Amino acid sequence: MKEKKEPEKKITVSEPDTVQKLYRMGAIPNIVENVVVPPILAAYLFERGVIGTPEDAKRIIAEQMKKDPLAEDKLAVIRHLWSKGYVCRMSNEVGNGEDGNAPAVDFIRVHQKGLRAGEDRTKYVVLVVPKEWTTDLKGINKLFEASGKLRKELILAYVYGNDNAVKFIRMGRAIFE
Repeated sequence: MKEKKEPEKKITVSEPDTVQKLYRMGAIPNIVENVVVPPILAAYLFERGVIGTPEDAKRIIAEQMKKDPLAEDKLAVIRHLWSKGYVCRMSNEVGNGEDGNAPAVDFIRVHQKGLRAGEDRTKYVVLVVPKEWTTDLKGINKLFEASGKLRKELILAYVYGNDNAVKFIRMGRAIFE
């Protein structure tokens, strides 16, 4: 029997000026009355003072660390990408791996630089992995299947060192005909 994943607690933003600001910066794809922001992205937005305070960010990350040991690493990756001008959003789960669906993978969607409000030009999906991560061909194929369903390039990211430096590894398939 498969273990069901507990639904991720999300932060809701309903203040119209804040919703507009999130839309203009690319953090949300469209304007709705109540915007649901995933916790890791919300923590980044709290750190930046877009919504809430930096103390709220610390509380959210501490809460997320109980369920996801990579929560701080994901925040470091999002922080790094936004600082370089890339807009990031947390990916929706792709599927459960059954009935032709790709398996569920916790990607960060990274948009091309120059994203305009309302556009969805996701170029990459980033999977944050532990520094000492190992996998096999079956695991790699699962990742390619999930990123392929999204039609995006697959990037692995890991955080290392005391200064939370981020390294990226671009993954790709080659077909020789």
